[in-house]
Amino acid sequence: MSFTLQADVSFTTPPYTGQPNCPVPITFSVTYDHKACYRFELSGSGTQTVDFGSMPAVGAKAIMIAMDADTSPAAQPININVNSGTDNWELSPGGFLSYGSPDPSTGITAMDLVYSVDFKAWVWLFG
Repeated sequence: MSFTLQADVSFTTPPYTGQPNCPVPITFSVTYDHKACYRFELSGSGTQTVDFGSMPAVGAKAIMIAMDADTSPAAQPININVNSGTDNWELSPGGFLSYGSPDPSTGITAMDLVYSVDFKAWVWLFG
């Protein structure tokens, strides 16, 4: 059985310096057969591997990560490592990461969350 993921996002910014703000719409729609949703509430430091479960061999078509806000003095970003790469994506408390590729030839097939302090986050995968 297939489902549809629809994301409608708009942000507002001036297109050029000195011009007024204007909306920039982004619409993303994709059909998926597999979904995984996780809530992580981790303490200390370490690496959390995200289970991709039954995602297709080409990987996830869409990923969304939302990190809970944390205003404590100890709050620090986490690093998101995809496909065992050498570059990490940094995500700080209160931030989010969205990725969408409607027809990947090689999508995201593995993900680790690398952390040095306590954090809480939601992770959604669609494939």
